[in-house]
Amino acid sequence: MDRTINGQRVVLSAVFADLQCTGLDDIQERLQVLKTGDPTELADFAGARLLHRLPIPLGSMLFRVGIRPFGRRASALGTFAVSSLGHRSIDGFHAIGGTTITFGLGQVADRPVVRDGAVVVAPILRLNMSFDHRVIDGAEAADVLAEVKAALEGFSENGIHELDREIPAI
Repeated sequence: MDRTINGQRVVLSAVFADLQCTGLDDIQERLQVLKTGDPTELADFAGARLLHRLPIPLGSMLFRVGIRPFGRRASALGTFAVSSLGHRSIDGFHAIGGTTITFGLGQVADRPVVRDGAVVVAPILRLNMSFDHRVIDGAEAADVLAEVKAALEGFSENGIHELDREIPAI
């Protein structure tokens, strides 16, 4: 989340655990708390506040040491991340993070597309995905991206999912 702490613009992130068994309303509610809450008070950002108080070399070193054990990375960084620059006029970008899979979302923009043999204008979102080859094979990553694409395309305008299968857990 793009926030300001002590007059400095920063990007803060939070790990949402157990999303596979969390409803969309609960996810949206938690996200809203993180977006609107005071980052100097929210417990989710305590680690970031500590690192920002330290000199940059020391903070960087402590962060790297903290996530060095491979088993610790998932709880500290999450396994799946979404990075969005769509609030600006950015069409697409490649986000490289410490998670197994990172999606980069650009802006939704009207673009010409072909539907039923005719060129029409439709809202299009460019979706980029990077992944850690140490954790997931490229073929599996391609399957994940294809499933996410199908799920996104399966949502109707009123938000009802039209696919009758679930996206496999990562």
